[in-house]
Amino acid sequence: MTFKMTHITGGLFLALGIAAILLVYLPTVESFHSVWTRDTSPYAHGFLLTVISLYILAKEWWQKRGILTIRPRFTAHLLILCLSLMWLVADQVYVQVVTQIVLILLIITYIYGLFGYRNSGSLTFPVFLLLTVVPVWSVFSEPLQYPTAYLVKILLDITGYTSFIDGIDIHIPEGVFEVSSACSGLNTQIASIVLSLLFAYSLDLRNKGIVLLVILGSLLAFTSNVIRIYIIVLAGHYSDMQHSLIEDHIWLGWVIFSILFFAYIMVISRFVPASEKDATASNQNQYTEVGNSNKLQRSLVVLTLILLASVGPAYSYYLNLNKDTLDHVEVIVPERVGDWDQAGVFSGNWKPVWRNADVEQTLRYDSVHNLGIDLYFAHYYYQMQGKEIISSQNLVYDKAWSALSRQPTTLKIDDNEFQLNEYILADKNGTERIVWQWYVLDGAILNNALDVKIKGLIAKMNGNNDASTYMISTSDYATQNQARSELKKFAVKLFKEYEMLR
Repeated sequence: MTFKMTHITGGLFLALGIAAILLVYLPTVESFHSVWTRDTSPYAHGFLLTVISLYILAKEWWQKRGILTIRPRFTAHLLILCLSLMWLVADQVYVQVVTQIVLILLIITYIYGLFGYRNSGSLTFPVFLLLTVVPVWSVFSEPLQYPTAYLVKILLDITGYTSFIDGIDIHIPEGVFEVSSACSGLNTQIASIVLSLLFAYSLDLRNKGIVLLVILGSLLAFTSNVIRIYIIVLAGHYSDMQHSLIEDHIWLGWVIFSILFFAYIMVISRFVPASEKDATASNQNQYTEVGNSNKLQRSLVVLTLILLASVGPAYSYYLNLNKDTLDHVEVIVPERVGDWDQAGVFSGNWKPVWRNADVEQTLRYDSVHNLGIDLYFAHYYYQMQGKEIISSQNLVYDKAWSALSRQPTTLKIDDNEFQLNEYILADKNGTERIVWQWYVLDGAILNNALDVKIKGLIAKMNGNNDASTYMISTSDYATQNQARSELKKFAVKLFKEYEMLR
């Protein structure tokens, strides 16, 4: 069954449906605002891009309003339900970036559910644009750093300047330049992708053409960043590292990128014919006004899509409704562990950080016959976004330390084996420290972040949202094997005597 509609009714269904989804997913919408307003955020253009996307969506709908029809599309209904449940899982394990991606995909699926795949392509394009302002692109920062440093080194060699590279450090006789994450060119990469997509839209290109323009734009952004760093290195060379560009060079990258991208647009425009979209649109807009006889049926299609999209947030609200009444596991603060006695709060320079933990302590344990052990634990009575046991902002060590190695280690207790994380750290003075770290969640000992997320989701649905992390550490050892032996003895006593295996 197909329902033709007036242009006014169709526009209302589109606008009100998107507004309803945004309202239902308001926490995720607010998370976008938080990311876009963060200091030095590479996604600050999100507000402007949202306005542009809304304009393109309205323009595309207006051009297609005469050929759009609403009918039940069961594939879209199933897909929107699956996406809503995917959002639920991501929300309950506190993976914000996934909730943001899913929200954008939900809006795209809603448009597809209204008008069908054939007619919704150009309508969903502006929504796809918003994927460029989801904070997932930072994963490409490190892969950009190394080839950038390498190509700058090649440019220096070609032009006769002495240099060598060590990882991401470019060495010249006058000093060292680090191609840090801030210098990776990620910001111009994001800008080039957005501008290339908008440029492709203005040319009315399709799949292969869009991909080609995005690739060319990305290569152009990469080239502009290489040129920028090359100029900075030369400025340092000729000024004996005194030039202002050494410290203030962000603007230079945008100037170079703007010049190259403008030239890129001029060249491409000469080889690609002008868009015929506006000319063909008039032929598509011969529509016939119809009455309201099928308004109820059309409304049911829209309402069904919105209700299916609301399943995830509704169940999430139910799970979070009684968070203060969830069962709480008693937090253990041992006074004595085997031969070790608590000697107060550890006052050294090793300071792990678990953000917004309900309980957080670092304790010192001394023994006459054993090495001193430092114990850190953080406990959450309940978790929520920004207050979670697994987060990129939770740190086993701070900037005073660097990791020499990280690997799993096995702790055997009677017939049981447990996997813990072992870190070997070193501070700026060369002092070493070995740290064993693990998580306790719903009675399980875990060392893998993904396992913790999955276990936490199951535990929360069963009414338990507690989670803890424990670390034991020593820096008083003569050899690493001695330290491991002492940590093992302490861990076995801690697990057994304080019932961490419950």
